[in-house]
Amino acid sequence: MLLVGFDGIFVIIATSYYRTDALSRLETTSLAVVLPVLSGQSEASLAQDQTISAGLAGKPTIKGGMLFGKDGREVLRFGEVPNVNPALGPTSINAFLAGPHHDVVWSPAQLGSPYQMVARLDSSKIEPAATAFAWRLARTTGAISIVVWAIAMAVTGGTFRRLIDQLKERIELAIKNPAEARAYRFPDSQRDEIGAVFVLLNKLLSVISDNCGTPMETIRKLGTRVSDAILAYDESGDLLYANRSCVRLCGFNTFEEMRRSPPTRFEFEGSAAVSLPESLAIGSYSREALLKRNDGQTIPVMISAARLVTTPEFPVRFYASITDVSLLRSTLDQLEKQNMELGTASRSKSEFIANMNHELRTPLNAIIGFSSVMKEQAFGPIGSPQYLNYLNDIHNSGSHLLGIINDILDL
Repeated sequence: MLLVGFDGIFVIIATSYYRTDALSRLETTSLAVVLPVLSGQSEASLAQDQTISAGLAGKPTIKGGMLFGKDGREVLRFGEVPNVNPALGPTSINAFLAGPHHDVVWSPAQLGSPYQMVARLDSSKIEPAATAFAWRLARTTGAISIVVWAIAMAVTGGTFRRLIDQLKERIELAIKNPAEARAYRFPDSQRDEIGAVFVLLNKLLSVISDNCGTPMETIRKLGTRVSDAILAYDESGDLLYANRSCVRLCGFNTFEEMRRSPPTRFEFEGSAAVSLPESLAIGSYSREALLKRNDGQTIPVMISAARLVTTPEFPVRFYASITDVSLLRSTLDQLEKQNMELGTASRSKSEFIANMNHELRTPLNAIIGFSSVMKEQAFGPIGSPQYLNYLNDIHNSGSHLLGIINDILDL
Protein backbone atom coordinates (compact mmCIF):
# COMPACT_ATOMS: atom_id res chain seq x y z
CA MET A 1 0.00 0.00 0.00
CA LEU A 2 2.91 2.36 0.74
CA LEU A 3 4.34 1.79 -2.73
CA VAL A 4 0.92 2.40 -4.33
CA GLY A 5 0.60 5.70 -2.47
CA PHE A 6 4.12 6.70 -3.46
CA ASP A 7 3.36 5.83 -7.09
CA GLY A 8 0.24 8.01 -7.07
CA ILE A 9 2.08 10.98 -5.57
CA PHE A 10 4.93 10.56 -8.07
CA VAL A 11 2.53 10.44 -11.04
CA ILE A 12 0.73 13.59 -9.83
CA ILE A 13 4.00 15.49 -9.27
CA ALA A 14 5.57 14.35 -12.54
CA THR A 15 2.41 15.21 -14.50
CA SER A 16 2.32 18.63 -12.85
CA TYR A 17 5.93 19.24 -13.88
CA TYR A 18 5.02 18.07 -17.39
CA ARG A 19 2.16 20.58 -17.63
CA THR A 20 4.31 23.37 -16.17
CA ASP A 21 7.10 22.70 -18.65
CA ALA A 22 4.65 22.43 -21.58
CA LEU A 23 2.97 25.76 -20.70
CA SER A 24 6.36 27.40 -20.19
CA ARG A 25 7.52 26.20 -23.61
CA LEU A 26 4.22 27.41 -25.10
CA GLU A 27 4.83 30.89 -23.63
CA THR A 28 8.47 30.96 -24.81
CA THR A 29 7.56 29.87 -28.35
CA SER A 30 4.61 32.29 -28.59
CA LEU A 31 6.70 35.21 -27.29
CA ALA A 32 9.36 34.50 -29.92
CA VAL A 33 6.60 34.61 -32.59
CA VAL A 34 5.07 37.87 -31.27
CA LEU A 35 8.33 39.85 -30.90
CA PRO A 36 9.09 40.31 -34.64
CA VAL A 37 5.50 41.33 -35.44
CA LEU A 38 5.24 44.06 -32.78
CA SER A 39 8.77 45.42 -33.01
CA GLY A 40 9.22 48.91 -34.38
CA GLN A 41 5.48 49.66 -34.44
CA SER A 42 4.13 52.96 -33.06
CA GLU A 43 0.84 53.14 -31.20
CA ALA A 44 -0.82 54.91 -34.14
CA SER A 45 0.32 52.36 -36.70
CA LEU A 46 -0.77 49.49 -34.46
CA ALA A 47 -4.27 50.93 -34.21
CA GLN A 48 -4.58 51.30 -37.99
CA ASP A 49 -2.61 48.37 -39.40
CA GLN A 50 -5.03 45.46 -39.87
CA THR A 51 -2.23 43.24 -41.18
CA ILE A 52 -0.71 43.10 -37.69
CA SER A 53 -3.94 41.69 -36.25
CA ALA A 54 -4.21 39.23 -39.13
CA GLY A 55 -0.55 38.19 -38.73
CA LEU A 56 -0.90 37.57 -34.99
CA ALA A 57 -4.25 35.80 -35.31
CA GLY A 58 -2.79 33.51 -38.00
CA LYS A 59 -0.12 32.10 -35.67
CA PRO A 60 -0.86 28.48 -34.66
CA THR A 61 -0.17 28.99 -30.92
CA ILE A 62 -2.05 32.31 -30.47
CA LYS A 63 -5.87 32.43 -30.33
CA GLY A 64 -6.25 36.13 -29.59
CA GLY A 65 -5.06 39.04 -27.49
CA MET A 66 -5.12 42.73 -26.61
CA LEU A 67 -2.38 45.37 -26.69
CA PHE A 68 -2.28 48.22 -24.14
CA GLY A 69 -0.39 51.50 -24.34
CA LYS A 70 1.73 53.11 -21.65
CA ASP A 71 -1.32 54.83 -20.17
CA GLY A 72 -3.22 51.53 -19.88
CA ARG A 73 -5.50 52.35 -22.82
CA GLU A 74 -6.31 49.51 -25.22
CA VAL A 75 -4.57 49.97 -28.60
CA LEU A 76 -5.90 46.97 -30.52
CA ARG A 77 -7.42 43.51 -30.09
CA PHE A 78 -7.68 40.41 -32.29
CA GLY A 79 -9.15 36.90 -32.11
CA GLU A 80 -10.47 35.62 -28.78
CA VAL A 81 -10.38 38.17 -25.96
CA PRO A 82 -8.39 36.97 -22.89
CA ASN A 83 -10.03 37.02 -19.47
CA VAL A 84 -7.05 38.56 -17.69
CA ASN A 85 -6.62 41.95 -16.04
CA PRO A 86 -3.28 43.40 -17.24
CA ALA A 87 -3.02 45.40 -14.01
CA LEU A 88 -2.32 42.12 -12.14
CA GLY A 89 0.98 41.69 -14.01
CA PRO A 90 2.38 38.46 -15.56
CA THR A 91 0.30 35.38 -14.87
CA SER A 92 1.59 32.35 -13.02
CA ILE A 93 1.35 28.96 -14.74
CA ASN A 94 -1.44 26.68 -13.48
CA ALA A 95 0.21 23.28 -13.70
CA PHE A 96 -2.63 21.31 -12.07
CA LEU A 97 -4.95 21.59 -15.06
CA ALA A 98 -4.35 22.91 -18.59
CA GLY A 99 -7.55 24.04 -20.29
CA PRO A 100 -8.25 24.79 -23.98
CA HIS A 101 -6.51 28.15 -23.61
CA HIS A 102 -3.87 29.79 -21.42
CA ASP A 103 -4.00 33.55 -20.78
CA VAL A 104 -0.73 35.36 -20.13
CA VAL A 105 0.38 38.97 -19.64
CA TRP A 106 3.65 40.08 -21.23
CA SER A 107 5.24 43.19 -19.80
CA PRO A 108 6.92 45.94 -21.86
CA ALA A 109 10.29 44.60 -20.72
CA GLN A 110 9.49 41.13 -22.12
CA LEU A 111 8.22 42.59 -25.42
CA GLY A 112 11.10 45.05 -25.72
CA SER A 113 8.61 47.87 -26.40
CA PRO A 114 6.55 50.46 -24.46
CA TYR A 115 3.42 48.30 -24.82
CA GLN A 116 1.88 45.59 -22.65
CA MET A 117 0.14 42.60 -24.21
CA VAL A 118 -2.48 40.19 -22.89
CA ALA A 119 -2.49 37.05 -25.03
CA ARG A 120 -4.69 33.97 -25.19
CA LEU A 121 -2.55 30.96 -26.12
CA ASP A 122 -3.87 27.69 -27.57
CA SER A 123 -3.16 25.06 -24.87
CA SER A 124 -5.82 22.59 -26.03
CA LYS A 125 -3.22 19.94 -26.86
CA ILE A 126 -1.42 20.10 -23.50
CA GLU A 127 -4.05 18.43 -21.30
CA PRO A 128 -4.59 15.40 -23.60
CA ALA A 129 -0.81 14.99 -23.83
CA ALA A 130 -0.48 15.31 -20.04
CA THR A 131 -3.23 12.72 -19.51
CA ALA A 132 -1.52 10.31 -21.89
CA PHE A 133 1.79 10.98 -20.14
CA ALA A 134 0.19 10.29 -16.73
CA TRP A 135 -1.27 6.98 -17.96
CA ARG A 136 2.09 5.91 -19.37
CA LEU A 137 3.75 6.94 -16.16
CA ALA A 138 1.15 5.13 -14.05
CA ARG A 139 1.60 1.90 -16.02
CA THR A 140 5.37 2.10 -15.73
CA THR A 141 5.39 2.95 -12.03
CA GLY A 142 2.80 0.24 -11.43
CA ALA A 143 5.10 -2.30 -13.06
CA ILE A 144 7.99 -0.99 -11.00
CA SER A 145 5.92 -1.25 -7.83
CA ILE A 146 5.11 -4.87 -8.58
CA VAL A 147 8.75 -5.69 -9.18
CA VAL A 148 9.83 -3.75 -6.08
CA TRP A 149 7.23 -5.59 -4.04
CA ALA A 150 8.57 -8.89 -5.36
CA ILE A 151 12.09 -7.83 -4.48
CA ALA A 152 10.93 -6.80 -1.01
CA MET A 153 9.53 -10.26 -0.52
CA ALA A 154 12.74 -11.91 -1.70
CA VAL A 155 15.39 -9.58 -0.37
CA THR A 156 15.76 -8.55 3.26
CA GLY A 157 18.23 -6.58 5.32
CA GLY A 158 20.58 -3.82 4.19
CA THR A 159 20.49 -4.66 0.46
CA PHE A 160 16.79 -3.89 0.20
CA ARG A 161 17.16 -0.74 2.27
CA ARG A 162 20.02 0.58 0.11
CA LEU A 163 18.03 -0.14 -3.08
CA ILE A 164 15.03 1.80 -1.77
CA ASP A 165 17.23 4.74 -0.71
CA GLN A 166 18.96 4.80 -4.11
CA LEU A 167 15.63 4.58 -5.92
CA LYS A 168 14.20 7.42 -3.84
CA GLU A 169 17.26 9.63 -4.33
CA ARG A 170 17.32 9.32 -8.11
CA ILE A 171 13.59 9.89 -8.48
CA GLU A 172 13.84 13.04 -6.31
CA LEU A 173 16.70 14.32 -8.50
CA ALA A 174 14.68 13.62 -11.66
CA ILE A 175 11.70 15.54 -10.25
CA LYS A 176 13.91 18.57 -9.44
CA ASN A 177 15.51 18.58 -12.90
CA PRO A 178 13.15 16.76 -15.33
CA ALA A 179 15.00 17.95 -18.44
CA GLU A 180 18.12 16.02 -17.27
CA ALA A 181 16.23 12.99 -15.92
CA ARG A 182 18.08 10.72 -18.34
CA ALA A 183 21.34 11.46 -16.45
CA TYR A 184 20.00 9.69 -13.33
CA ARG A 185 19.50 6.30 -15.00
CA PHE A 186 20.58 3.12 -13.22
CA PRO A 187 23.17 0.73 -14.66
CA ASP A 188 21.17 -2.02 -16.38
CA SER A 189 23.84 -4.72 -16.50
CA GLN A 190 22.12 -6.88 -13.87
CA ARG A 191 19.96 -9.74 -15.13
CA ASP A 192 17.98 -10.50 -11.96
CA GLU A 193 14.83 -8.99 -10.51
CA ILE A 194 16.68 -5.84 -9.43
CA GLY A 195 17.99 -5.41 -12.98
CA ALA A 196 14.41 -5.60 -14.26
CA VAL A 197 13.48 -2.74 -11.88
CA PHE A 198 16.41 -0.71 -13.21
CA VAL A 199 15.31 -1.27 -16.82
CA LEU A 200 11.77 -0.05 -16.08
CA LEU A 201 13.03 2.91 -14.10
CA ASN A 202 15.41 3.90 -16.92
CA LYS A 203 12.50 3.86 -19.36
CA LEU A 204 10.54 6.12 -17.01
CA LEU A 205 13.43 8.59 -16.70
CA SER A 206 13.86 8.63 -20.49
CA VAL A 207 10.15 9.47 -20.96
CA ILE A 208 10.43 12.35 -18.46
CA SER A 209 13.59 13.70 -20.14
CA ASP A 210 12.08 13.51 -23.64
CA ASN A 211 8.93 15.40 -22.63
CA CYS A 212 10.64 18.11 -20.54
CA GLY A 213 13.23 19.61 -22.88
CA THR A 214 15.11 22.90 -22.76
CA PRO A 215 13.99 25.99 -24.70
CA MET A 216 16.68 25.24 -27.28
CA GLU A 217 15.24 21.76 -27.80
CA THR A 218 11.82 23.38 -28.18
CA ILE A 219 13.11 25.53 -31.08
CA ARG A 220 14.61 22.43 -32.73
CA LYS A 221 11.29 20.57 -32.46
CA LEU A 222 9.43 23.61 -33.81
CA GLY A 223 11.87 23.85 -36.71
CA THR A 224 11.04 20.32 -37.85
CA ARG A 225 7.29 21.01 -37.91
CA VAL A 226 7.09 24.31 -39.81
CA SER A 227 7.64 25.04 -43.49
CA ASP A 228 9.29 28.42 -42.86
CA ALA A 229 13.06 28.70 -42.55
CA ILE A 230 14.29 29.15 -38.94
CA LEU A 231 17.70 30.80 -38.35
CA ALA A 232 19.40 31.44 -34.98
CA TYR A 233 22.75 32.93 -33.90
CA ASP A 234 24.36 33.34 -30.46
CA GLU A 235 25.65 36.54 -28.83
CA SER A 236 28.97 36.29 -30.70
CA GLY A 237 27.27 35.96 -34.10
CA ASP A 238 28.04 32.23 -34.45
CA LEU A 239 25.40 30.07 -36.13
CA LEU A 240 23.50 28.01 -33.54
CA TYR A 241 20.64 26.48 -35.48
CA ALA A 242 19.08 26.34 -38.94
CA ASN A 243 16.28 23.94 -39.77
CA ARG A 244 16.23 21.85 -42.95
CA SER A 245 14.06 24.41 -44.77
CA CYS A 246 16.58 27.16 -44.00
CA VAL A 247 19.56 25.05 -45.12
CA ARG A 248 17.91 24.38 -48.49
CA LEU A 249 16.70 27.98 -48.90
CA CYS A 250 20.24 29.31 -48.36
CA GLY A 251 21.67 26.93 -50.98
CA PHE A 252 23.44 24.39 -48.76
CA ASN A 253 23.22 20.61 -48.51
CA THR A 254 23.84 20.18 -44.76
CA PHE A 255 23.82 22.30 -41.61
CA GLU A 256 27.53 21.62 -41.07
CA GLU A 257 28.32 23.00 -44.52
CA MET A 258 26.27 26.10 -43.74
CA ARG A 259 27.97 26.54 -40.33
CA ARG A 260 31.46 26.44 -41.89
CA SER A 261 30.54 28.99 -44.59
CA PRO A 262 30.32 32.79 -44.20
CA PRO A 263 27.01 33.98 -42.71
CA THR A 264 24.03 34.19 -45.06
CA ARG A 265 23.44 37.81 -46.06
CA PHE A 266 20.29 39.81 -46.73
CA GLU A 267 19.94 42.84 -48.96
CA PHE A 268 17.32 45.36 -47.85
CA GLU A 269 15.99 48.19 -50.01
CA GLY A 270 18.44 51.09 -50.06
CA SER A 271 21.23 49.33 -48.15
CA ALA A 272 24.11 46.91 -48.68
CA ALA A 273 23.87 43.19 -47.93
CA VAL A 274 24.27 42.33 -44.20
CA SER A 275 24.11 39.22 -42.01
CA LEU A 276 21.20 38.57 -39.63
CA PRO A 277 23.08 39.79 -36.50
CA GLU A 278 24.15 42.95 -38.35
CA SER A 279 20.60 43.65 -39.54
CA LEU A 280 19.36 43.52 -35.93
CA ALA A 281 21.68 46.32 -34.78
CA ILE A 282 18.71 48.73 -34.74
CA GLY A 283 16.24 46.28 -33.22
CA SER A 284 13.65 43.73 -34.25
CA TYR A 285 11.80 44.03 -37.58
CA SER A 286 9.50 42.33 -40.08
CA ARG A 287 10.12 43.28 -43.72
CA GLU A 288 10.92 42.06 -47.23
CA ALA A 289 14.52 41.48 -48.36
CA LEU A 290 16.65 39.68 -50.95
CA LEU A 291 18.43 36.58 -49.61
CA LYS A 292 21.84 35.93 -51.20
CA ARG A 293 22.18 32.16 -51.61
CA ASN A 294 25.42 30.20 -51.44
CA ASP A 295 25.30 29.65 -55.22
CA GLY A 296 25.17 33.42 -55.89
CA GLN A 297 21.47 33.64 -56.69
CA THR A 298 19.17 36.09 -54.88
CA ILE A 299 15.58 35.30 -53.95
CA PRO A 300 12.91 37.57 -52.40
CA VAL A 301 11.95 36.62 -48.85
CA MET A 302 9.84 37.97 -45.99
CA ILE A 303 11.92 37.95 -42.81
CA SER A 304 10.71 38.46 -39.23
CA ALA A 305 13.72 38.89 -36.93
CA ALA A 306 14.19 39.65 -33.23
CA ARG A 307 16.88 40.05 -30.60
CA LEU A 308 16.16 37.75 -27.66
CA VAL A 309 17.31 37.70 -24.05
CA THR A 310 19.89 34.93 -23.58
CA THR A 311 20.24 32.53 -20.66
CA PRO A 312 22.61 29.59 -20.05
CA GLU A 313 19.80 27.25 -21.16
CA PHE A 314 18.75 29.48 -24.09
CA PRO A 315 21.80 31.02 -25.81
CA VAL A 316 19.89 32.33 -28.85
CA ARG A 317 20.46 36.09 -29.25
CA PHE A 318 19.47 36.65 -32.92
CA TYR A 319 16.41 34.79 -34.23
CA ALA A 320 14.60 34.94 -37.58
CA SER A 321 11.70 33.24 -39.34
CA ILE A 322 12.10 33.45 -43.15
CA THR A 323 9.44 32.84 -45.82
CA ASP A 324 10.24 32.39 -49.51
CA VAL A 325 8.01 34.83 -51.45
CA SER A 326 9.45 34.13 -54.92
CA LEU A 327 6.15 32.78 -56.25
CA LEU A 328 4.19 35.68 -54.73
CA ARG A 329 6.62 38.23 -56.18
CA SER A 330 6.46 36.56 -59.62
CA THR A 331 2.65 36.63 -59.51
CA LEU A 332 2.63 40.32 -58.56
CA ASP A 333 5.03 41.12 -61.42
CA GLN A 334 2.77 39.30 -63.88
CA LEU A 335 -0.27 41.19 -62.60
CA GLU A 336 1.59 44.48 -62.95
CA LYS A 337 2.57 43.58 -66.54
CA GLN A 338 -1.03 42.66 -67.37
CA ASN A 339 -2.25 45.95 -65.89
CA MET A 340 0.20 47.83 -68.12
CA GLU A 341 -1.01 45.91 -71.18
CA LEU A 342 -4.63 46.66 -70.28
CA GLY A 343 -3.77 50.33 -69.89
CA THR A 344 -2.12 50.35 -73.34
CA ALA A 345 -5.17 48.67 -74.90
CA SER A 346 -7.48 51.17 -73.21
CA ARG A 347 -5.45 54.10 -74.55
CA SER A 348 -5.49 52.60 -78.07
CA LYS A 349 -9.26 52.23 -77.89
CA SER A 350 -9.65 55.86 -76.79
CA GLU A 351 -7.43 57.06 -79.67
CA PHE A 352 -9.41 54.97 -82.17
CA ILE A 353 -12.74 56.34 -80.99
CA ALA A 354 -11.42 59.91 -81.13
CA ASN A 355 -10.21 59.41 -84.71
CA MET A 356 -13.43 57.76 -85.83
CA ASN A 357 -15.43 60.52 -84.23
CA HIS A 358 -13.70 63.05 -86.44
CA GLU A 359 -13.32 60.99 -89.63
CA LEU A 360 -16.91 59.69 -89.75
CA ARG A 361 -19.16 62.13 -87.96
CA THR A 362 -17.75 65.28 -89.60
CA PRO A 363 -18.45 64.28 -93.27
CA LEU A 364 -21.80 62.70 -92.32
CA ASN A 365 -22.91 65.87 -90.61
CA ALA A 366 -21.95 67.81 -93.76
CA ILE A 367 -23.94 65.41 -96.00
CA ILE A 368 -26.99 65.59 -93.73
CA GLY A 369 -26.77 69.39 -93.46
CA PHE A 370 -26.37 70.12 -97.18
CA SER A 371 -29.06 67.60 -98.15
CA SER A 372 -31.41 69.28 -95.68
CA VAL A 373 -30.72 72.73 -97.20
CA MET A 374 -31.27 71.43 -100.74
CA LYS A 375 -34.41 69.55 -99.73
CA GLU A 376 -35.85 72.79 -98.30
CA GLN A 377 -34.86 74.59 -101.58
CA ALA A 378 -33.43 77.42 -99.49
CA PHE A 379 -31.59 78.96 -102.46
CA GLY A 380 -34.19 78.36 -105.13
CA PRO A 381 -36.26 75.53 -106.63
CA ILE A 382 -34.77 72.25 -107.75
CA GLY A 383 -35.04 71.66 -111.48
CA SER A 384 -36.77 68.25 -111.33
CA PRO A 385 -39.09 66.80 -108.59
CA GLN A 386 -37.17 63.51 -108.82
CA TYR A 387 -34.15 65.27 -107.30
CA LEU A 388 -36.23 66.01 -104.21
CA ASN A 389 -36.87 62.29 -103.77
CA TYR A 390 -33.12 61.63 -104.10
CA LEU A 391 -32.34 64.34 -101.52
CA ASN A 392 -34.87 62.79 -99.16
CA ASP A 393 -33.15 59.41 -99.47
CA ILE A 394 -29.71 60.97 -98.95
CA HIS A 395 -30.86 62.84 -95.84
CA ASN A 396 -32.63 59.81 -94.28
CA SER A 397 -29.78 57.41 -95.08
CA GLY A 398 -27.16 59.81 -93.64
CA SER A 399 -29.20 60.31 -90.45
CA HIS A 400 -29.65 56.54 -90.06
CA LEU A 401 -25.92 55.90 -90.61
CA LEU A 402 -24.97 58.64 -88.12
CA GLY A 403 -27.24 57.04 -85.50
CA ILE A 404 -25.54 53.65 -85.96
CA ILE A 405 -22.06 55.23 -85.72
CA ASN A 406 -23.06 57.12 -82.55
CA ASP A 407 -24.24 53.89 -80.94
CA ILE A 408 -20.96 52.12 -81.84
CA LEU A 409 -18.66 54.94 -80.66
CA ASP A 410 -20.60 55.40 -77.41
CA LEU A 411 -20.07 51.77 -76.29
